[in-house]
Amino acid sequence: MSRFLVWYRMQPPALRALLTINVGVYLLWILALMHIDAVRRFVWMQLALNPDWPAILTHPWQLVTYNFLHLQPGFWGLLHILFNMLWLVWIGREYEELHGSHQLLALYLIAGVGGGLLTVLLHALFPGVGAFGGLVHGASRRCWACSWPWPFSIRSRAWRCFCSGRSVCSTWC
Repeated sequence: MSRFLVWYRMQPPALRALLTINVGVYLLWILALMHIDAVRRFVWMQLALNPDWPAILTHPWQLVTYNFLHLQPGFWGLLHILFNMLWLVWIGREYEELHGSHQLLALYLIAGVGGGLLTVLLHALFPGVGAFGGLVHGASRRCWACSWPWPFSIRSRAWRCFCSGRSVCSTWC
């Protein structure tokens, strides 16, 4: 446990805050809140992103609140938040060191809102497709949106080339 605390304290402040909020909300949800019917209904109806077009107009805060929710229980829900947080650590640490805490927080929120708007748009265009139907309760689109500028701002030429889909051997990388 002490190795984890040392590692945790070494993380930049905005990254630490995002990890703490996301994991804290997940644990609170899984261990207590999902078992209380009234709370579960409130979270699903008021905080999780409902991509239906009229609903988002009356509940615009969902574009922010869904970014911190990982509501899927069980093994797959654990894998979901685990990989989201791993991506956040891998990308967020270097991004915050290069651009600062405010920039990481802004990117996290803007990408989350953008991912939510993209979900609403795709749900409106393809209402019968399962991937865009129902309530959105994770932040996978935010992970994608946060990761696309990352390869262009990191120092390592090899990583930059690899992440941007170019060959490491390419001369224009």
